[in-house]
Amino acid sequence: MSGALLSARGLRVDYDGRTVARLDALDVAAGEAVAIIGPNGSGKSTLLRVLALLERPTAGTVTVCGRELGARGEDAPRRDVTLALPQPWLFTGTVLGNVERGLAARGLRRAGRRRRALTSLDALGVAALAPRDARRLSSGESARVALARTLVQETRVLLLDEPFAHLDPDDLPAAVAAVRARQAAGAAVVLAVLACGGSDPSTPT
Repeated sequence: MSGALLSARGLRVDYDGRTVARLDALDVAAGEAVAIIGPNGSGKSTLLRVLALLERPTAGTVTVCGRELGARGEDAPRRDVTLALPQPWLFTGTVLGNVERGLAARGLRRAGRRRRALTSLDALGVAALAPRDARRLSSGESARVALARTLVQETRVLLLDEPFAHLDPDDLPAAVAAVRARQAAGAAVVLAVLACGGSDPSTPT
């Protein structure tokens, strides 16, 4: 598709001679969201790692923002992609420090990254946790903080591996709204969603 921020063609991933994931074609433009739906073990997470340029496919190509993954990966535009893993994990330190970490790595000044981090935490309803020890949160709190850390990057391509699986039901609307806000701001969003007898009503469209 012309203008797609994320494209894939003919992807196949083999482990020990067995194909574990396959994707014939994918195009996601700015402001679009696509769900990859399947049961556990169907290769959803593997495909997201390949789309995030963290794993090379056995066959096929991935293009991000018009640039194809190079033969050795040296030209991969990884700074344009953020991948959120299904199990929320946090670094040692404060909640605020966790959310700021990626922004610091991108060279954002302290005042700017703190402002953005607090805004992201607030969108997920966990701004009050900013000074807390990130390793002493409940599973639901950890999930929201991890999602805030992902969304604050504001990359052009956002890959989310079952992003709402560990959230409490009351926290789901704010999380969905935060993802939709990134989509509305022009991000190309791909979500892996567990198939459970029907489509996930929380998946952005």
